[in-house]
Amino acid sequence: MGVYAYCDRCGVIEFADCVDDIPTGMLVFATGGDDLKAKVETKARHGYDSDTLLVPGVPEASTDEEAMSAFQRWHEWAFPKELAAIHMPGKAGA
Repeated sequence: MGVYAYCDRCGVIEFADCVDDIPTGMLVFATGGDDLKAKVETKARHGYDSDTLLVPGVPEASTDEEAMSAFQRWHEWAFPKELAAIHMPGKAGA
């Protein structure tokens, strides 16, 4: 079973074991095995509570364009071999 890493517009990173568990509109940026969370933890910014993982620069962005630019810079550095995609429910080709 795979693990999916995704974030929202605020830059908060979360994980799901099934693509159906990912909320619509989330930006899926990496997939992997049980070690994916540890990989993301080493590349993400940690929130004040130490439990929240953040994409650096996204929470501070004042526009969607700035947020996407910050995400892209981080993603290219942190996961250069992974594609990122916005999760939309439904079947491919439907």
